[in-house]
Amino acid sequence: MDILETVRPVLSEARAETERTRRLAPQLVAALDAANLFRLAVPRAEDGLEAEPQTALCVLEELASVDAASAWIVWNHMLPALMSRFLDAEVRRTLFGGPLHKTANSTRPTGRAVRERDGFRINGRWSLVSGCELADHILLRATIVPPTAADGSPPEMIMAYLPRADCRIVDTWHAGGLRGTGSHDVVVEDAWVPRSQCVWFDQPLQLSAALYRMPFAALLSAGCGSLCLGIAAGALRALLDVVQTKQLTDVPLALREQPRVLSELARMQAALAAARLLLHDAVHAAWRSCERQEPVSMSARANMFAAAQHAAKAALQIVRSSYELAGASALYESCPLERAHRDIHAATQHVILSELWLEDAGRIALGAAPRSPLFVV
Repeated sequence: MDILETVRPVLSEARAETERTRRLAPQLVAALDAANLFRLAVPRAEDGLEAEPQTALCVLEELASVDAASAWIVWNHMLPALMSRFLDAEVRRTLFGGPLHKTANSTRPTGRAVRERDGFRINGRWSLVSGCELADHILLRATIVPPTAADGSPPEMIMAYLPRADCRIVDTWHAGGLRGTGSHDVVVEDAWVPRSQCVWFDQPLQLSAALYRMPFAALLSAGCGSLCLGIAAGALRALLDVVQTKQLTDVPLALREQPRVLSELARMQAALAAARLLLHDAVHAAWRSCERQEPVSMSARANMFAAAQHAAKAALQIVRSSYELAGASALYESCPLERAHRDIHAATQHVILSELWLEDAGRIALGAAPRSPLFVV
């Protein structure tokens, strides 16, 4: 069965409410729940989909082609699920066992964790926590203080799964792009979390399935790249509608007859298809290694990051060109291009698409080691 079958009819219907309330509309949340899409990367043992990466990329792209906010929240659910590779089975069941359980996360190291009993006392404020209003648990990154190493090495970091009840949401998400994601600030004041619900990136894996052997940062980058391609696909679809129907009164040729429009349409379709093929090929190469229970090579990781960057840049250019070719029609909220233009500029600002990953990919090409510790996890 097509896992998006029950979601498609709701995506367009719920867009206006999602924009107005700055969070996913309740009927859309229910449809995504029914399709189990918030559990795309949750292990099958906890009744998740444990979807193969290529399937996840296709889901994110198709969702984003209609409603980028829903794709963004589904994508954000992947990190806490992928991080469950470091949790023991009992804790995983507690955190992910419920079929309607939802998560949010922030990888910004803007919290402080103090060791206390067999756990940590957490304080801090995190911005841009997408979907925090929907979440039952929020995975937050914090620096352990005081530092344990005296040799000048980087401070030790953890990520902790905190109950939503321990988090205070501050209404800060007044934005244009990805408006429906509810990406507010989250404040934690003096919350204690057991060590069993904290993860370190150098812990041994507790899950052996291929999905949990994938390099998680590179996979998340690929997911964001696919999401951007979906926004671009939706923009191209909207442009085709404009080109087919728009009547011009001040030029002799209709848009559908103008050579520059025709050639640009073909060029953008080719760019979209090429970026998608490159991204899926890079992810599939890493996936084959994971299926064979072999380490994913540094070059394969670099290829995933580079392909994701390429996809995002190609998508950004396609949306910009589509917006420009549509002319004044793209200014109106009734035109999907208006929203696509806002959404792609927001999506491409995410840190997972920043230049630092490409810099490390370049280091790999030169035979050097990456500098980011997350490149190798």
